[in-house]
Amino acid sequence: MLFFQQEWFDGALTLQSSPSRFDEVATMSVNGIGKSAISRIKRMAWSTVCRWLEVAFRYAQQFNSHFLQGYEIAELQADEIRTFVGGKF
Repeated sequence: MLFFQQEWFDGALTLQSSPSRFDEVATMSVNGIGKSAISRIKRMAWSTVCRWLEVAFRYAQQFNSHFLQGYEIAELQADEIRTFVGGKF
């Protein structure tokens, strides 16, 4: 899963790490790993993990708004929703 794609970032995000590390953090969160565990595993500050996940959330919303217009969502899986609706933020 690739979250960091340069065309989706408007220049407001400057990573002091590689885009692949951002992707790894976002992917870990989507797979149910909590922020504290990600922080320990990746040896990153908890605040950095939290900030990156907030950025991933905003850009996921932007992606969905752009590419999913006109589609009616008939079925959602609760484990996928949990990551984006308050479960992690």
